[in-house]
Amino acid sequence: MGNDEGKQFVIKTLRQYEPLDHRSTHAKVALVVQLQDLATAEDAEVFVPYLDDHADDVQFQSLQALEQLADESTAEAFTKVCTSELHGGRVKRRAAEALCQLGWSVKKSWGDFDDELKDTYLLGKKGQLVHKNAPSE
Repeated sequence: MGNDEGKQFVIKTLRQYEPLDHRSTHAKVALVVQLQDLATAEDAEVFVPYLDDHADDVQFQSLQALEQLADESTAEAFTKVCTSELHGGRVKRRAAEALCQLGWSVKKSWGDFDDELKDTYLLGKKGQLVHKNAPSE
């Protein structure tokens, strides 16, 4: 089985597990981690539904995969995590740090960001997140 066939198999298997399936957390984490090693930017959208998984471990691993792929078309998914009441602090902080590292603009949604994140980040000149204690741009 080649890399592309293997990747397609992992994608197909992951999609069999719904984000709200409470019984498959470990399987989803393992599949997301495996797919992260095989995926390219064209596969980024596969991870987005798992940002809304009931388990924060699945959410966290999906964020890591999306950050690694660095496909800016998923920036809105990161900001949605940062502004949602449904995500825990650890996941929100991970999403914000990824946005900061990737340098993607969050200007349009900054006003809705979680207050804890606003305690850590500022909005940079280009609309990107900047650590409050970071040197000026």
